[in-house]
Amino acid sequence: MGKSEEGTNAAPGADAAASLHIKRRGEVGELAFMRKAISLGFGVAKPWGDSDHYDFILNLGHLFWRIQVKWFWASSTYLVKSTGSNRKTYTSDEIDFLVAYINPEDLWYVLANRKAILMLPHSRNSQFERYRDAWGLLREDQEAPS
Repeated sequence: MGKSEEGTNAAPGADAAASLHIKRRGEVGELAFMRKAISLGFGVAKPWGDSDHYDFILNLGHLFWRIQVKWFWASSTYLVKSTGSNRKTYTSDEIDFLVAYINPEDLWYVLANRKAILMLPHSRNSQFERYRDAWGLLREDQEAPS
């Protein structure tokens, strides 16, 4: 990806996306997720409407995963909340994985469902850096970790 003026990795159009209405930013985030998942060889399905707790279904062979995507546009730290609009934490009966996309740096984190996660990209102290680009979790033939 391109470099921003500060010298950090930045997704193309990151500054323009940050100025969009929140609904448009969500649409940009969903498109970014679909592009990323397809480029990695996953089949992607989008449920009709927004009544389900998950945003997408990913498929690879005989594996199917319910994915909730969260995206972030501007900050140096990111609090990923595994809750819906009703503020209730998603359960393993509702989603299998949470994928967090940090748009300004074009970073992806693939996580098992958790209550809340403080993301500190590039920090050696972050316990969640091991989940950066952990797309391999979605290739494993096992139950989603809880």
